[in-house]
Amino acid sequence: MTVVQKLVPEPKSPRPGPGLSVDEQIARVLERLAPHAAGIAAVARRLDAEDPRGPSAVLEIVRYFNDETGRPDHVLGDTAAEAPDLFGWHLGRDVLDFLHLTGAVLDVDEYDLTQDRADDGSGS
Repeated sequence: MTVVQKLVPEPKSPRPGPGLSVDEQIARVLERLAPHAAGIAAVARRLDAEDPRGPSAVLEIVRYFNDETGRPDHVLGDTAAEAPDLFGWHLGRDVLDFLHLTGAVLDVDEYDLTQDRADDGSGS
């Protein structure tokens, strides 16, 4: 069993618009999880003890680039002046401390969905 937190907005709150950086998404997730860090750590330790193939706690980040499927979270036609630069991100000390406290690992997947790459099967 794995404890996984994906970077998605909380359903009750307004959905964040496109253009939110990874740093901002992580900050929003950790705001919600931080009060529960000790409990997350306890569950992760127990699960790791039961199944040492772990890790049991994972902060998972998945990003898709050049997705032109028209999904609502992807804005087509933004000019460079209007669209924020979403490349590059970093983890602050607070994020590293949270990962350490909970025993969580970081898993990052990024996929380039440019049509040429998708056609030749080298999409990641």
